[in-house]
Amino acid sequence: MSRFSRLFIVLGCICLFFLTTACQVLLRLVLEAMRRDGKYCLHALIIGADDFAVETANRILHGQIMPCQIAGYVALPGQKIAVHNAPVYCLQDLPRLAIGNGLDEAILAVRHPLFAEIPSILQKLDPLCVPIRAVLNWGEGVKINDQLFDFGGIPMLDLKPTAAESLSYVVMKRSFDLIFSLFVVLLTLPLMVSIAIAIKLSSPGPIFLRRNAWA
Repeated sequence: MSRFSRLFIVLGCICLFFLTTACQVLLRLVLEAMRRDGKYCLHALIIGADDFAVETANRILHGQIMPCQIAGYVALPGQKIAVHNAPVYCLQDLPRLAIGNGLDEAILAVRHPLFAEIPSILQKLDPLCVPIRAVLNWGEGVKINDQLFDFGGIPMLDLKPTAAESLSYVVMKRSFDLIFSLFVVLLTLPLMVSIAIAIKLSSPGPIFLRRNAWA
């Protein structure tokens, strides 16, 4: 049976923590350098030009998955334009944008009032010939906690999971388990000490049985 000193385990945990932090910082620096260089960036076109589209673009730009550059925004009918530092196009400009702009994908960022228009918007995005992703805003108070899943051939999305699936429930349950276990141990401690003393006085050998390791 291998044995390690507690000091070794503590120092290993500390080193692992600092190594993980250093790797995260290094990854951020590499992504930022790639983003500034622009050669290995994902060039995305944001479909939408309101404040939600701008917020989506900022989250993509500051993400830690893939360096990205925003090639521009496409204003949808009836939207209040909130873009100030990037070109804004209209849907009629899409055939022109598809040629020579090096677009890698289009990101559809729309709020729930425009959900009914998504099929017609997708048809107008056909000239781009790039993958199209969707970032949907379901309205105030509605948050998406899980990915889209298949339920017997029916695509479903969890809008409001049960309490047992939430992080707060897991933390509270774990805290309750630890506190309750500690309370039970303290409550039965006198009885366990008495039993241990009785075992020690009535029979030779250790109080706890220990299986010997094979040589």
